[in-house]
Amino acid sequence: LWTLADAIYPVVGGNATAHSYNLKNTAAFQLTFSGGWTHSATGMLPNGSTGYANTGWIPSVQSDPTSKTASGALYLRTDVNGTYVDMGAKDASNYYFQIFGSFGCIFCGQRKESNRTPETISVSAAPGSRGFFLINRVDVNNTFIQWNTTQSSLFYSFPTTDAAAPTVSVYLGAENVSGTPTFFSPREIAFAWLGKSLTTTQANTLQSIIQTFEFKLSRQITLP
Repeated sequence: LWTLADAIYPVVGGNATAHSYNLKNTAAFQLTFSGGWTHSATGMLPNGSTGYANTGWIPSVQSDPTSKTASGALYLRTDVNGTYVDMGAKDASNYYFQIFGSFGCIFCGQRKESNRTPETISVSAAPGSRGFFLINRVDVNNTFIQWNTTQSSLFYSFPTTDAAAPTVSVYLGAENVSGTPTFFSPREIAFAWLGKSLTTTQANTLQSIIQTFEFKLSRQITLP
């Protein structure tokens, strides 16, 4: 999957500088932290009120120029449900690219369609905001999301007039609304991915790779 990645944040080293680097290319998409964060061996934890990290990765620039396809993924380690965005960008035209790790016990994802209800996967309350989360746009109309090994059961089709992507960079730990962070998350991030569109098989492969990596670091959570 290496060639499909734009940014890989393995979140190792236990400090802000180490956590900021993009494994794919340390000279590109280095995280810029703002507000309150706690950095440790288990990951990077925003404080839920001021903490966010700017990836510098802009969906409209990095996604496919025709179909606007792209993918984003997180590995979260914190049990907390609420109105938080763990990875997000929204521009003035209401185009989205974001992950709600557990939004009232529902995993929601939006992948660049304008003014559309997010696609969702129901998750149980206790472990609902932990584990692997992925959003993916397959082509100009179709998208899917994944929580751990559970993928959305249907591909939802939208009009091609919605084939656009946010023109602002993706934040971690909050949603970037045209340059203003909001919906701050208190969930610990142990891994992040931004890249090209994945097939459902490749998405499962990415989940397996990250899960194995977290296990080897001894910071894997018990999946539901």
